[in-house]
Amino acid sequence: MTIILFLAFFFLLLFTVFCYRLSTKKENHKQLPSPTKFPIIGNFHQVSQDRHISLRLLAQRHGPMMLIHLGSTPVVVVSSVAAAREIMKTQDLAFSDRPLSSISCRFFYNYKDVAFSPYSE
Repeated sequence: MTIILFLAFFFLLLFTVFCYRLSTKKENHKQLPSPTKFPIIGNFHQVSQDRHISLRLLAQRHGPMMLIHLGSTPVVVVSSVAAAREIMKTQDLAFSDRPLSSISCRFFYNYKDVAFSPYSE
């Protein structure tokens, strides 16, 4: 009896994983190359004490532009001078703001402080 229950549970779990994989197919968007990551810590295990050296080694392996995850935060690393210059020219407004948070809203006068004010005129 317990073997039948175990097999039924196993096949139910296998069916659930199979349905989940079918429902979450990745679309064919062009994504940046990225090293493998762990679920919670992201790529912290690949960034050692000498961060510039470990990022250079990752850039040699994955190219001049890559996506790494520091915890749950995605970070785009650009290690080419020409690519960085192009990004800062064409996407300057996207990189000029600071991320908004509820703590900075409460403590710094609803984003009216000089340090946390959003980019505007």
